[in-house]
Amino acid sequence: MTFTPRLNHLFRILLKNTEPVSVSELAALLNTSKRTLFRDMENVNSQLRGFNLKINAKAGVGIRLEGSEQDRDRLAQALLSEDEPEPMDKESRRKRLILEILKNQDVQKLYYYSNLFKVSEGTISNDMDAIADWFRENDLELSRRQGYGVALEGTEEAYRRALSQFIYENISREEHWEAPAGPDRKPADEIDISPLLDAKIFNQVISALKTIPSKKLERFTESSWFMFVIYLSIAAERIIRQKTISMEPDVTAKLKATEDYVLADTVADMLENSFRFKICDEERAYICIHIKSAKQKYIDKNPDDDFYINHYELIRMIYRMIDRFDPELAQELKMDEVLLSGLITHLDPTLIRLKHNMVIQNNMLEQIRTMYPDIFEKSKNAAQVIRESYGFTVPDAEIGYLATHFGAAVIRMKERKLRRKVVTIGVVCASGIGISYLMSSRIKNTFKADVLVKTFAQEDLAEGPPLDIDILVSSFPIKDVPYSYLLVSPLPTDEDLEKIREEINRCAYVETGLLLPETKSGGPSYLHKTWDMAESIQSVLSQFEITYTEENIEFTELVKQASQRFGDSDVNRRLIFNDFLAREKISSQVVVSYQFALLHAKTDGVSKPVFSVILPTHPPFRSEYLQGAVLAVVMLIPKNSDGKENSQMMGKLSSALIEDEDFLNALKSGDRDVSYKKTQEILEGYFAQKIKELYL
Repeated sequence: MTFTPRLNHLFRILLKNTEPVSVSELAALLNTSKRTLFRDMENVNSQLRGFNLKINAKAGVGIRLEGSEQDRDRLAQALLSEDEPEPMDKESRRKRLILEILKNQDVQKLYYYSNLFKVSEGTISNDMDAIADWFRENDLELSRRQGYGVALEGTEEAYRRALSQFIYENISREEHWEAPAGPDRKPADEIDISPLLDAKIFNQVISALKTIPSKKLERFTESSWFMFVIYLSIAAERIIRQKTISMEPDVTAKLKATEDYVLADTVADMLENSFRFKICDEERAYICIHIKSAKQKYIDKNPDDDFYINHYELIRMIYRMIDRFDPELAQELKMDEVLLSGLITHLDPTLIRLKHNMVIQNNMLEQIRTMYPDIFEKSKNAAQVIRESYGFTVPDAEIGYLATHFGAAVIRMKERKLRRKVVTIGVVCASGIGISYLMSSRIKNTFKADVLVKTFAQEDLAEGPPLDIDILVSSFPIKDVPYSYLLVSPLPTDEDLEKIREEINRCAYVETGLLLPETKSGGPSYLHKTWDMAESIQSVLSQFEITYTEENIEFTELVKQASQRFGDSDVNRRLIFNDFLAREKISSQVVVSYQFALLHAKTDGVSKPVFSVILPTHPPFRSEYLQGAVLAVVMLIPKNSDGKENSQMMGKLSSALIEDEDFLNALKSGDRDVSYKKTQEILEGYFAQKIKELYL
């Protein structure tokens, strides 16, 4: 059997590895995207059937070739009968051609490239025509003169920008972010950053940057930090080659007068000390521009900035952008404080990037275009306001980020017009006992206060009065009943629970006013509930903290530390400790796939609910019991009359650990301010929802 060149390469790689290989690593080795790799593998098992082999792909783990040693040897022999191919379809060849042209410092004939890629000069010439626009978009000209060869023409600034752009488009952050240790704990000088970057320089820049104490650098988003490291690595390598950048003197002088230039000076001095070369004022000014243009978690505006717009002017421009986005929704969108604050934070560095023609990576761009074409087109209209106001052309990558802000606001606006109801789920089994109760428990524990679960025997489904349920779930096929149902495993898997979740979301939201009005009585009791909820939330926030402990700590000692921290007497500490262990005996709460341990219990040891985080000094926890967790989340609920309300509140936080990636990442980071703000946001959302349930 003859395989495609890329599958041939793929099988050779997997045959050399007995352990799973990550998708990112495979894509890099095959010089292709993850999406293309998955497309190539769609029918791969049918092609391997003749060898008694199969591909096993697990999310978060990687891809492994499974089969006996004898069958693996048969495949290896079959592959040896073919020349080892280069995975050179047209798309990948043109990407490699761009890379080679960027990497090459000398003029080269077409023959050089045709020989390199083992195709005709005519094919390479067509490829050159196709990639010329890419270079032109980055202000470089692909010069091709007969008898002379192929060379790039343009400024040093444009060349560096093109290098950055190519890296952003084709290099996955996840593959190269483990510096200086590197993926799989390889030494730094063994990390294959890309053919365009020296791995030692890349890691040397990261190590040196970590020595700079700067609040501004700490506020960089992860993507901006990565881009900054890439730019400094490119700059360092070009300076070593004695290729320096130029800038108009008045622009340099204006940047030198800003506060960010002080930080740029510090970074430049750090690079000088690390690499033993001198950095001129123009290079320092470009470092300053990259600092100004970086996306930040939050920002402080400064009138001395290179491109400063006062708050009033920025709000006026944002209002015009909202008007252009959708005139019919504009009035309501202008009342969305989350949208306004998000755009204010986003647009400050965006305008600086646009002024200096700086590229930005948006890995979600194609997904946004495909899934939300209407939002993307409306955001493109909104971006025209920026062009009309300042003359800056807004590229699609930036429009994609605007679309995320506007799209989220539209969703929030729709949700405000909806009300969520508790969804009733019917669980059925042959007898109505046993398995159905295990299924019910799994569903209740997963969806908590969002659902009401009822159990039924099969005979309950016969013709008669309709069941008062929204969703029916069964562990076996049901015949001759007038209901549609979801078929799941007796102990529902994660995939089963996701199907149930989708159905819950479909049933849960109805337009305000469509639910039967509830009888509201005892006004003071609702006020009392409101006050108690607010007090509980305030108690959680006031006690919230992030503490650290040794990574080698055993589970029992970790529980003891948590008990000591939140018990205000020896008696209460013992109560908390015993209740923690009693809960753990029921089932372990170490959630391996999300790397956290959940220490929670109802206890008489506290009078108010508690939510807190314990992190290992050097993650992860080493205890075998904690299974590689990188944080422990502590949740305590007092045993009192408000137990149900407190359980629902804590349930909201525990579900957010799974469903809100930003929340979990904030807690893992150890950043107390960011974690507190995220916790507050979740609890305020819970409070708002409960108020709606009480009073609407």
